[in-house]
Amino acid sequence: MTPKQQTLHGSLIKQLHISKRYKEYYKENKEEYQELLQRHFGMNSSKELSIDQLIVFADYMNFKRDTLPEYKAEICTKAQLSTMRGLWNSFASTPTDEALLKFVNRNRGKEYTELHMISKSDAQKVIPVLKTMSKNIIIC
Repeated sequence: MTPKQQTLHGSLIKQLHISKRYKEYYKENKEEYQELLQRHFGMNSSKELSIDQLIVFADYMNFKRDTLPEYKAEICTKAQLSTMRGLWNSFASTPTDEALLKFVNRNRGKEYTELHMISKSDAQKVIPVLKTMSKNIIIC
C-alpha cells in the first residue's frame, strides 16, 4: 500500500473502533465479532480488511448501512496451488501436501481440510511467506 492508502486504512480502522456497534460487539462478545468478520469478509481481524471492505464495515458499524454482504470465498487457482507446492518442496524437510496444509492452516489461523480448498486471498498471503522462507534457506 502507498503511504496515502496506509493512512486511509488506519483512519478507517480508528473510525471502526470508535463506533457504538463495535464497542458493543467487541466488549460484550469478542467471539461474535470475529464470527461476523469471518462470515462477511473471510477475515479474523479488521486489520486484514482491504480499504473497500473497511469502508463497508465501518458504514455498517456506524449504522449507515443495514446489512453486510455475504462472503463468498474463491478457491485458489491452479497456478497459486502449483506455486505454493513448488516453493514448499524447494525447502521443506517434509515436502508433502499434508505438511504444506498444516503450514497454511497455522499461518492463516484456519482449518482447511484439503490443499485445493485454500481461498484465493489466503494463497495470496501465503505465497510471499513461502518465497521469503525459500530465500532464507542456506544451501551448502
